[in-house]
Amino acid sequence: MNLNPAKYLLRMYRHDNPVVADDRVVPAPGDDAWRCVLIHELTDEESQGAHNIYVDCLFSDGGRVAANPAFSRLRYGWDGMRKDETPPLVPFEKQPGEPVANVNLASPSQVTWVEVVDVAGQIKSDRVVGLSSGLHGHRSWYVVFQRQIGKPAPVGYVTISKQELLALSMESSVVIRSRLAEWAA
Repeated sequence: MNLNPAKYLLRMYRHDNPVVADDRVVPAPGDDAWRCVLIHELTDEESQGAHNIYVDCLFSDGGRVAANPAFSRLRYGWDGMRKDETPPLVPFEKQPGEPVANVNLASPSQVTWVEVVDVAGQIKSDRVVGLSSGLHGHRSWYVVFQRQIGKPAPVGYVTISKQELLALSMESSVVIRSRLAEWAA
């Protein structure tokens, strides 16, 4: 894998990223949920022949969820899965520089779904469906969820003034520098 999560996460270190409006996202009910904010099909260069679903999670303030198997986990399954085939939950155990969890896409014909499981069972999750490794078995995906409290963030673009944009840019650069310093440490 040659995926650089920072390339995608740097623009997402903010509160309430827009949710993905896609047929592959089944929204979770309620106002407090893990919302899907990115679905990215890896390029050949990023995937390097792999066939996985890589997942990252962001807190509501945009900070990345660190490796902590006791915190949350990833649930996955596939179309036509029987109850006795249910795989174990995938812990969030990967270190910075790589996505916090990943799942292998076993068969090109298997269509897989993923969702976040809150260990306490209090927070629901969007479910991302329809992910497969493609006809030749070498397609990978990068999916990012963000904990969002309140109504889901709007889909699309927001119009702001130049003054607001300048203030946001200055604030964002401070946050980005801080996050990069954390990753470098």
